Amino acid sequence: MPIILNTDAFVHLVPGSTFTSYVPASRDGAQLCAWQLIVPAGLRGAAHSPTREEVMLILDGELRITLDGVSAAAHPGEVILVPAGSQLRVDGGPAAWVTATPGLGVRVAMAQDRALVLSTALSLFPDPRYSVRVSLRVDYEAAGGGYAGQRRTDPRIEARVHRALGSARTVVNVGAGTGSYEPSDRWVLAVEPSALMRSQRPPGAAPAINGRAERLPLDDGSVDAAMAMITVHHWEPPSAGLRELRRVARGPVVVLTFDLEALPAWQHEYVGECVAADAPLMPSTGEIGAALGGRIRVEHVPVPRDCIDGFIEAYYARPEALLDPVVRASQSAWRRLAPGVEERMVDRLARDLADGTWDSAHGGMRSLPEYDGALRLVISEP
Repeated sequence: MPIILNTDAFVHLVPGSTFTSYVPASRDGAQLCAWQLIVPAGLRGAAHSPTREEVMLILDGELRITLDGVSAAAHPGEVILVPAGSQLRVDGGPAAWVTATPGLGVRVAMAQDRALVLSTALSLFPDPRYSVRVSLRVDYEAAGGGYAGQRRTDPRIEARVHRALGSARTVVNVGAGTGSYEPSDRWVLAVEPSALMRSQRPPGAAPAINGRAERLPLDDGSVDAAMAMITVHHWEPPSAGLRELRRVARGPVVVLTFDLEALPAWQHEYVGECVAADAPLMPSTGEIGAALGGRIRVEHVPVPRDCIDGFIEAYYARPEALLDPVVRASQSAWRRLAPGVEERMVDRLARDLADGTWDSAHGGMRSLPEYDGALRLVISEP
């Protein structure tokens, strides 16, 4: 009978809380995952929805549990059953024990303090020794170099974006970065808060002003359309920026984003920490649509095998590219990891590519001309 000692457990720290993982879902043959949660007294948690059922046994102190809008105090010896998909918030403390089935993920409400629930996605981690430390904003003045060379406009994705813009003649591109996907046959104004990113815009690109999505310096209905390309997870909060897009656009609002639940299995297996780092920040397509309002449609965007826009999923058939630090430098999720995590992830990927482990499990991806995975267009019409 296996006995798991305190010295064998792995500790994951996030702002305000400590998760001690005793039975990680990544353990061979594990049918359950289990960890101890320590929440300081007086801490207000963040609302989130677990994708699998959870059972919480209170060990000490008092927790204030809010489940689907109903609040109650829980005391030592009491058990809370949290159904999959319910809305949960845990306040106070100091301690609780949580157990759940492997594969547990988390969908965080579009609210403040997203980082506080990051570690409820622990079972996404392929190795429990890897901890994640979240920074809600990536400092693009420090980490934005090289984006122009790696995050280029892919013409097949571009065609879908421009089609979604319809007949709009004036467009604002928010969180514009270096200018990817901006149409050249229409009047465009780019809004980008990072001076380093603005400096990488190519000659002849649309004018770019310093500004943030959450407070656009534009009048109501001042442009025909608005666009935001793989950027909403950097906004604080995303809902504020999305409402601003809808406010300034007379016509369509076009958002290019990811549905994290549709990522290929190899991403969860090899870059699961990156997925977990993005999960608390990335609104679902439904949340994006709700914030935008109007008539909403969501389109799948297949990723070509030779995609030149260097987000992680673009390398579904070319995982070797992720071994290149230049490639990783233009993918923001890596910047949110604790020291040493990136190196361990890359070492594992390199080892499994070299000995054929990756290809044995995922090699079929290499022959796909395109992959209909997680990339989505959310389009709002007034």
